[in-house]
Amino acid sequence: MGLASTTVGHLQQSLVPDGRDARLLGALHFADAMGKGVFLSGSAVYLTTVSGLSATEVGLGLSAAGASGFVASLVFGVVADRVGAARLLAVMLGLQALGFLCYPLVGGPVAFAVLATALGFAEYGGGPPFGAIVGRLFDADHRVRVRAVMRSLFNLGFSAGSGLTALAVLGGDTLLRALPFATSALLAASAVLTLRLPAVGNLVRQPKRFFSAVRDGRFVRVVLLSAPLALHASIILVALPLWIVTRTSAPPVLVPVLLVLNTVCVVLFQVWASRGAETVAGAARVARRSGAWLVAGCLLVAVAALLESTVATVVICGAMLVLTLSELQQSSSAWGLAHGLAPEDALAEYLGTFNLHTVAQNVFGPAILVATLGAVGTWGWVVVAAVVSVAALLMPMAAAAADIPRTARIEETA
Repeated sequence: MGLASTTVGHLQQSLVPDGRDARLLGALHFADAMGKGVFLSGSAVYLTTVSGLSATEVGLGLSAAGASGFVASLVFGVVADRVGAARLLAVMLGLQALGFLCYPLVGGPVAFAVLATALGFAEYGGGPPFGAIVGRLFDADHRVRVRAVMRSLFNLGFSAGSGLTALAVLGGDTLLRALPFATSALLAASAVLTLRLPAVGNLVRQPKRFFSAVRDGRFVRVVLLSAPLALHASIILVALPLWIVTRTSAPPVLVPVLLVLNTVCVVLFQVWASRGAETVAGAARVARRSGAWLVAGCLLVAVAALLESTVATVVICGAMLVLTLSELQQSSSAWGLAHGLAPEDALAEYLGTFNLHTVAQNVFGPAILVATLGAVGTWGWVVVAAVVSVAALLMPMAAAAADIPRTARIEETA
């Protein structure tokens, strides 16, 4: 009974936000995640069987969608500060709901690329206003924890959507064709819930000039250093599975088991891992620790290629746990740094600019890792570890330097 009650209490801390506003935000985020999980987990099957696209055409379309994040994160960060974060988020979710209704009309690679890019633009465009809503609804001491709870809920919702899709794929062609309609309905529900957020979520600021974040050199340095630390995503989803299958003696069935383990750990421990990242200095220290764990994970994966099957499997499982810890801490540090360094009069713009480190990792990370490991094999992991080490060591100094002008602005207005 004691263990069961402890587990339930831990789940409640991780998945149940405190207060009405946080619960409403969590509900819309869960609906959004579930909708994405429904379609994305079955998109490869849907696009190749229903839309008749080749694997190459699907890959190119998704790459174009990812690249749209560079523009969307910057542009909609600026827009959110001027029209209101909650309003803009509702529009972005509504546009995505409409976009998914268009999937049955896709009959070729060009139409798919255009639709995927438009949906990617709207999805990335929702990131800055969502972050700004958190920044304006919650005080500095609670923002990182709220973001951690939202991430746990997102992973849970995405997993639930993926489970439904697995059943739909088994159910035959009719259920498979219903996937974009189910996703659209869930995104529409999320948009409606967004409209119920309190007025402060639509608070309109008047920044002094456009694109001030990308002109803030010290802030941009923090963003650039954050990109290598976020490589855990490409390692966990792309590089590690390929490495297991092609370079180690571990069984291929280990790959989906590891991904499930990663998802469960994120749901259970993201809130716990966010402790200490509430301030800029604290978030920088957490970022440095996340880099150390990422380095350790890379080296463990490299060693696994030299071991026999059973030992390699154990080492890879340990590497996944270490990489997941890096993921949890890096995500927490990113929220702490982004919210801590963003000025109030350009909150969404700074948050959108900070999100570029994630966009860059998503677009370039897989290709860089695959090319590096393909070129030099095991030593590629050492190269990645070295780059991550440099970024982790430089982060506290870069964050402290970026925090100085922000502190001066606060003192001037006090």
